[in-house]
Amino acid sequence: MQDEQGYTLLHHASLNGQCETVRLLLRCGASTTIPDCSGSGPLHLAAWKGDLEVVRVLVSQGPSRANVNQQNDTDNTPLHLAAQYGYSAVVDYLLQRHADPILHNCQGETPLDLAAQYGHLDTVHLLISHCPELLSLSRGKFSPLHLAARNGHTLVALSLINAGISVNVMGEHGTPLHEAALFGKPETVKMLLDKGASVETRDRASKSVLEALREFPAERAREITKLIEEHKEETTSSGVSPHMVAVARNGYTPASASSSALAFSAGDHISVISRSSKVMFEGSVHGKTGSFLSQDVVFHRGL
Repeated sequence: MQDEQGYTLLHHASLNGQCETVRLLLRCGASTTIPDCSGSGPLHLAAWKGDLEVVRVLVSQGPSRANVNQQNDTDNTPLHLAAQYGYSAVVDYLLQRHADPILHNCQGETPLDLAAQYGHLDTVHLLISHCPELLSLSRGKFSPLHLAARNGHTLVALSLINAGISVNVMGEHGTPLHEAALFGKPETVKMLLDKGASVETRDRASKSVLEALREFPAERAREITKLIEEHKEETTSSGVSPHMVAVARNGYTPASASSSALAFSAGDHISVISRSSKVMFEGSVHGKTGSFLSQDVVFHRGL
């Protein structure tokens, strides 16, 4: 029997944390797979509430054990819901019970995307530790870093960068710096710049972050525009950040240029091996990042 929301007695007991009632219903043969009107099973509701005890019972007891990878009408699994609300203990348990962290919902979001979007640092760490592949999934519209940057979750964004996501990863609306700047998150903008975010990379509309900011009212964009402009002014007159040292190989000629490049960023320790007698610098620098044509550069990157 289901009510107007599609809830069974097991749905109600799971939602309201009535663990002993859940056990009794399971012993009496209640099904964990019947969906409510939104396609959610009792396990979805328990995960949404962050009720670890009820989650454990639904997954491990009774003849009808809940499917940890059941997707509702928006393709969210119980793991998606627990990650979205930062219930790390529930996330950990579901992962132990073989919940799939790579499943996408109808918005293309993984549980990591939701944890990053809502700023749940511990949950982000847990998901990355369990499934490092989440950092390298092929993406089109966004990465977890875009979502964290857009919402001003600076520590989450920093954690994702330190875990291996490129600070300049491209998404539908540009880089994470575009997202943080256009959504008005100055603390996140500063962190991204400090981690080597390029201020020259262009979005899908071919706009740099400063060009995109000019489309906003001046009073709204003033603080972040100033941050980025001051960052650009930190570079030397040659365009090289004080944090970087690089030289071109002796005898450099444009005709010998290779299409491959060696990238560097702020914080890298570069030891010069050779230096061109003709030029002091060949390559490109954007803020605190840049690259040299690999055929024409000799340097050693320190650890």
